[in-house]
Order: sequence, then C-alpha cells, then structure tokens
Amino acid sequence: MNKVVFLNFVAVTILLTLLSSTGSVFVMPKFDRGLIHEKIHLLTHTPVPVRTPARFTATKPHNSDTIILVGDVMLSRNVEFLSLSKGTDYPYRGFDFSSLAINPYLIANFESSIPEVHIPTEALQMTFSVNPDLLESFKQAGFSHTSLANNHSYDYGEEGYTNAVKQLTEAGVTTFGNPDTISADAITYLQLNKKTVALIGLYALVHTPSDQELKALFSEASKNSDFQIVYIHWGEEYQTKNNRTQKDLAARLVHNGADLIIGHHPHVVQNIDLIEGVPVFYSLGNYIFDQYFSTETETGLLVQLDFNQNTTINIIPVTSLGTLSQPHLMNPVEHYKFLADLAQNSAPELSKQITSGTITLDSRVATSAKIAMMN
Repeated sequence: MNKVVFLNFVAVTILLTLLSSTGSVFVMPKFDRGLIHEKIHLLTHTPVPVRTPARFTATKPHNSDTIILVGDVMLSRNVEFLSLSKGTDYPYRGFDFSSLAINPYLIANFESSIPEVHIPTEALQMTFSVNPDLLESFKQAGFSHTSLANNHSYDYGEEGYTNAVKQLTEAGVTTFGNPDTISADAITYLQLNKKTVALIGLYALVHTPSDQELKALFSEASKNSDFQIVYIHWGEEYQTKNNRTQKDLAARLVHNGADLIIGHHPHVVQNIDLIEGVPVFYSLGNYIFDQYFSTETETGLLVQLDFNQNTTINIIPVTSLGTLSQPHLMNPVEHYKFLADLAQNSAPELSKQITSGTITLDSRVATSAKIAMMN
C-alpha cells in the first residue's frame, strides 16, 4: 500500500470512527460536499500556501464603454475555506474579465455581511460573514461596484452592513443599495465616455417599492443620467421561471423609466422577458457561491452592456462545475445549448437574439427617446 492510499484510508477511518462514536447515522450532505472533499484532501496532501496578491493602492480611472454585470457573489463559508487554503485569488482564476474589455465596470451582488469581528461561517449556516482579507483579490479581479440591497447585508445587523460599506470602500469598491430603505443611496452613476448610466440597487423580497418611492427614485436618476439600469434582488429561489410578483414589479419599473432590468437572488438563471421593449433578465444566477447540489446552481450569466454605435447586450454563460466556486466559460457545445434552452424559456420576440448571444437594445426599446438620443 503506497503512502497516499494509506493516508486516505486512515483519514476516512478516523472520520467514520468519530461519527459512529456519537451514535449518529452518517449522511453525506449534498450541499457541502466541496467542504468535506477539501478537508479530506488537506489531511492527505500538503496544503497549498496562500498566495496573497500585491496590495491594492488606488482605483484606476475608468475609460470604458462597457458594463459587465454578474449575479450573486458570496465569499463566505466554503468559498472562504477554499480561498484561504488555495490562495485568495482562487475564485477568480477560471475567468479573466480583461478578455472582454480592458477596464470594464464590473458589478456584482455582494451576498454577505462584514462584521467588525469576523468568525468564519460554519457549513450549512446561512448567516454570512466575509473575511476582509479576501477583498483585495475581489477588487483585483476587476469588481468595481457591489449592490448591498439583498437579504444577507444585515446578517450581522446594521453594524455588519455599515462595516461592509467601509471595508469595500477602503478596498476600492463602490457600494450602493440598502435592503431597508429606498433613497438616493440606491443609485450609483457610471461615466462612459460622454454617457452617464444610473445603476439602481433595489431589494424586493419582503416588500416591494411603492409607486411613490419609484417615482421619486427615477426622477432623481433620470435628472443625472442618460440610461437607467435596475439591479434588483427578488424572485423565488431555485425557480427557473419568474413569478407574477416579479412580472408586475418589472412592468412598474419600466413604466417609471427603467431601460434595463437585471435580477438576482434565485441562485439559478431565470428567463429573459421583454416589457414594452425593455429587456428583463429576471435572474443571472450564481457567479461565485458554494451551492454544489445542482447544475443550475453552478451556472450563471454574465451580461455585458456596450454603448457603441449600437447599444448591445452580450449574454455569456459560465459554470463552476468541476471547479468548486470558480466560474469559467462553457465549451462551445455547452454554450450554444445553454443559450438555446434559455431562448426557449424566454420571450419569443427575443429568441433569435438570445440564441445568438447578443440583444441589440436600440431596435428593441422603441419607446425610449433616450436610446435614440444616445445613438
């Protein structure tokens, strides 16, 4: 018996002995198989040293006509374990955003709190605490803006939310949105050459914004921008089709002036809709997470918005299957099949464009005078 096989045998024997001594019946939890796999790996292999990236010093000025949006990013629980054992840049090694654009605005939903005293989140727990030491790699991977309008920003109360704003800001990442209030803080502005884009972070799980709140919000945003993107936390977890509440709220958002709606929270990719010419991505799914129990939860979308001669949305599917919590591009066959299936699940008017991976906005948003002016 060679050394590796023997050590594997010893590790498994110890694990089973400890479990049996408690009188418990051992059932491998699907959700956390990555954590168990990695812990056994560390018992039998030399740990990979943490590779800390060079310290972030300053935010690069943006000179880009591209915005890239992803879905849920959660750097806690098993993602933290993997990052500290394999290097803090581990979640980002599968995909380099500079392959899409030199210096894009990169937007994510930051699905966690950052309390002042960090205690690693245990397996299967749902109160997320992020280690501030992981934020430099998050920034260096390209992330420029994060929404905190989600159901985990207050996992450690107002203090955890406030400290998240502080820590992310110090790392060079702009935060926007709040799960409790709707105000001007929900809006952040992106400068793209001669255009100004308003990015609006909303939370709509417990309560939906009133017409009065939306009117005031879009009045503020439209005064200061040419184009408004709503980036919203809503919907039902693990459902690949939107619900009625999402549809009704999307219609109200469009009525108040939304030019594009991008959703997150369901942890799976949902269908793409078209409401009065405005594309609605009900959910981009997970980008970085530790939900390994289904193909759908390890699949996500990148949405790239380009303001060139035509305003276009590029749809790019990614997966972390085979690379725990580390998204990468699909191969060409998987890419085509995913987009074809998504098109079948989405608005028929968008079917051909979704399959091709590109939606041309100026021909779709026929009622928007702003689009005509921008082009």
